[in-house]
Amino acid sequence: MSQNVLQLNHNKTEIIVFGNKEKRIAVSKYLESLSLKTKDQVRNHGVLRDSDLTFNSHIKSITKTAFYHLKNISRVKACMCQADQEKVIHAFISSRLDYCNGLLTGLPKKSIKQLQLIQNAAATDSGQIVEHRVQSKHGEAAFSYYAAHKWNKLPTEVTSAPIVNVFKSSTQARMLHLPYSSLERDRPLIRLSYTIFVIGMVLLPVAGLLLSLFISIIYHFEDVNYTHCHVSNYLPSISAAISHVPELYIWRFCIGLHSAPRFLLAATYFSFYRNRFAARLPELLLSWLAFVCNLSENCALLLLTYVASTEIYTVHKGGFLTFIVSSQLYMLITCRLWYLIKTHYVNQEELRSYRWKVRLLLFNLSCCVAAAYFFRRHNIHCEAGVYTLFAFFEYLVVFSNMAFHTTSILDFGKEFVVVAILPEDKKY
Repeated sequence: MSQNVLQLNHNKTEIIVFGNKEKRIAVSKYLESLSLKTKDQVRNHGVLRDSDLTFNSHIKSITKTAFYHLKNISRVKACMCQADQEKVIHAFISSRLDYCNGLLTGLPKKSIKQLQLIQNAAATDSGQIVEHRVQSKHGEAAFSYYAAHKWNKLPTEVTSAPIVNVFKSSTQARMLHLPYSSLERDRPLIRLSYTIFVIGMVLLPVAGLLLSLFISIIYHFEDVNYTHCHVSNYLPSISAAISHVPELYIWRFCIGLHSAPRFLLAATYFSFYRNRFAARLPELLLSWLAFVCNLSENCALLLLTYVASTEIYTVHKGGFLTFIVSSQLYMLITCRLWYLIKTHYVNQEELRSYRWKVRLLLFNLSCCVAAAYFFRRHNIHCEAGVYTLFAFFEYLVVFSNMAFHTTSILDFGKEFVVVAILPEDKKY
């Protein structure tokens, strides 16, 4: 450099050594002997390069910036038309994904998947798939461009199909210029709004519990309010309210219908978490644990429902304790998972869902503590009316648990529950 009358600016010069770890250490020691300090990563033309050439730091930087811009875009997209939304997403998201992306060739799918999630989020936010920029006609033949270009030209009734079978039927009808009614047999048998599905699921135990409570107070007041202390009590516990006939049959009927959708809800959330945290092992393990707790909670509810306290008390008590512990763990893990989702949320619904889940968790925990306190106080001091307070907070525990599950409307409210017959394979 001195021969060319050049000199390094030590304040602006960074040195990095590429290669395997042993050779890097050796070369770094030699450079340090020359008063040249090496770094593990450097920035060149806006790209972060690391010694292993994994580009993990560069991908994390793109991910963080892209989700930040997506968050801001989601706040103002209601004020923009579709064309302006696409321009903004191209300017702030696609440009970062396309910049120097040739350097990422050959990286493992685990690394590339993070960038794919950004593109998927951008597509969801704009309602269309982001089309990569191309410089020639040859580039337009690439699947990444051609597929997105053709998809964006499809009408909304085709792209918004709830299941693959309906999408196939709509596409075939469009290609053959046939009326949709000629493909009636490929339509779904049942297509129910997810919001209606969840409301119906939650109303079953609510209606069953309130009806059982009303009947027990009107017709079995003395029996359901009896305690071993023989003190005044004005509100039966849940176990007492559903232990007589016909309350017992009403409750069992409602919970029996309620349980099947609850298993479906557990599977839905597990699938959602698995796709959201596909490359993150700790979050996947939490997703599995949340799924197990959800199943345990539902099974315990069935157990304490079909084994009444007047039949086998120890089994009923075990089912109730399992229900409480499982539900508390499920709500706690769910809030943790949604906290992680919230850090990269792209719409207000996800943030609102997280906030409601936390509020209901705290309320549920407070009611559990209050119920435990009054139950213990009743057993120790046998004071009049204390068991009524225990029963009141027990009802609040159950109702807040139901409300927590109702927040799934905020997560999947725009989706549909579909029952369909798989069509025969057809070739046209």
